[in-house]
Amino acid sequence: VANGERFRTMGKDGNIGKDVTTRPLRIPPEYGDYAERTRIFDLMEDLTRDLVISMPKDPLAHMIKFLRQAPVPRVFVLGPLGSGRRELCDMLAQRSGAVLIEMDEIVSNAVELESKLGLQIKPYLENEFDVPSDFLEQLVEERVSEGDCVRNGFVLMNFPKDRKEALGLQVAGVLPTHVIMIEGATVESAAEKMTGRLLYDMTARVFHSVLNPPPEDIADDCTPITSPTAGAIAEDHARFHGNALTLKSTFGNLVTCVSSDIEPAEMVEAVWPALTTRKESSAPWIPRVVISGTIGSGDQEIANMLSKKYGMIAVHTQDVLQQAVSAEISAANVIRKHLSKGGPLPESVLTELVVSRLAQLDCQTEGWVLTGYPRTASHAASLDDAKLAPNRVFFLNVNREVALARMEADRIDPVADKDYDDEEELSTSTHSNAAVERSYHEYSAFVDDVREVYDNKGVEIDANGSDLLPIFHEVDLQLVRPREGGIAC
Repeated sequence: VANGERFRTMGKDGNIGKDVTTRPLRIPPEYGDYAERTRIFDLMEDLTRDLVISMPKDPLAHMIKFLRQAPVPRVFVLGPLGSGRRELCDMLAQRSGAVLIEMDEIVSNAVELESKLGLQIKPYLENEFDVPSDFLEQLVEERVSEGDCVRNGFVLMNFPKDRKEALGLQVAGVLPTHVIMIEGATVESAAEKMTGRLLYDMTARVFHSVLNPPPEDIADDCTPITSPTAGAIAEDHARFHGNALTLKSTFGNLVTCVSSDIEPAEMVEAVWPALTTRKESSAPWIPRVVISGTIGSGDQEIANMLSKKYGMIAVHTQDVLQQAVSAEISAANVIRKHLSKGGPLPESVLTELVVSRLAQLDCQTEGWVLTGYPRTASHAASLDDAKLAPNRVFFLNVNREVALARMEADRIDPVADKDYDDEEELSTSTHSNAAVERSYHEYSAFVDDVREVYDNKGVEIDANGSDLLPIFHEVDLQLVRPREGGIAC
């Protein structure tokens, strides 16, 4: 198989069948592009997880219902007393449109309604005992399965409190999309925040007489909330900090930490980017990267660094043209003149050469990072037409002076591979000041059109630093970082 030989399989009827695939597989690039755009792998992963957890009697009907249901946020907010968790939950629920779930509220509702669980819980409350985790997990499971939570998602406050409860929720199929942990709260600061709280009965919203006073029109309708004792606050903090590490380990990369030292509104702004960034996908991904920049931007060097780190194929348009000259293709003379003196190059020739290189097997299996193309919107359209649209585009923004200074240190003939010592010879090269100026202005004239084409894929990079390594690190970070969008689920 590894050598490309076809292999045989036995069919259900006992006949020998022949698999028409060969190795290595040459999957058309448009398949990968479609899978990435529609997040097919993530969808199938979520669907399979839901089937395994739910174990429906009718899997087909369950899958149809799952696919019709819009993804919604499922957020756990964990923090000790006085950390600002209630205010953060209120604001997150209001901003995202999700339902706020508070454990005390669903426990008291179950007891009031005398549900089966409520009747089992009531004796614990009457005797001032802690309600067993099993009952609390069942209450949460029931609440999140109600219509408003299914349609809008939920923000669950202060549950689970330890690893056992977290695993219990997982077994019950209550899986968060995000977990926010509030850190840095002290017993003293918590006691200050817990004193002066006010409850507005109409909406059950909590205010603070100093930190978050209610609007004047409802202030008279707010009632003071009895503050817990210093001992109760200290006990709650000790329990939270004792379980924080194992909870972080349980939820892994779903966790976002925020400081309790900032105002609740600032907390929301601090965690919102995490809520609106898609989780890292485990789907196979073939990089198709464009590094766009003028001469002197460091585009080729950055591309080579990415190639070395990830194994993707560095495709420099300049190299593609040189290889075409060496191969003595019909347009070799035109290309040679372009390389040596910057003469015009027919767009169709350039596009055909680049597309042909990107379509080769190494680029299709390992991915590619391209420099020097596309330079115009029509170039970008040509990549789309060839089903070779990039999935990341980086624009290296560099000042004219920086580009000129970099090329001063790199006076090398791109064809003869030699240093320029003769001023007359240098004046006709593509690395002369005049050539760099011309390239800079040509690039600047068309780059905005390319930006517009790749608006949802483009990343702007400041490439003015004297050292290319930090610039590479920023490109690398943006390459692996999930793209932002609406609230991610």
